[in-house]
Amino acid sequence: MYNNYGLLIENTWKRASDGGTMPVFSPVSEDEIGRIPTARHADIEAALQSAARGFLVWRDTPAWTRAKIMRKASDLIRDRLEDIARMMSTETGKPLAEARGETNAAADQFEWYAEEAKRVY
Repeated sequence: MYNNYGLLIENTWKRASDGGTMPVFSPVSEDEIGRIPTARHADIEAALQSAARGFLVWRDTPAWTRAKIMRKASDLIRDRLEDIARMMSTETGKPLAEARGETNAAADQFEWYAEEAKRVY
């Protein structure tokens, strides 16, 4: 389930700087369902620096362009709803219907903020 995940830094999925991982366990079966990277100080620093550079771009992005980007995020979440909900259900043990509702709620938030971005005062 977690074979292709990493730390998203500089728009690239990366391994932890020391290659370390930690297990993720199913709360239902207590079986290991995958492994995720363990971020170290260097990884956190890299992510913070990347975020700071990204903010410089985002702050100069016109409101309507921001809205389009956030709307696209909402659309992508909805397009991937079943995969996201299945993963959420597996890793938390919550019912699949609840995971679908939570995923839809996340998409709704992006959609709402996309519209609000057009009304920057």
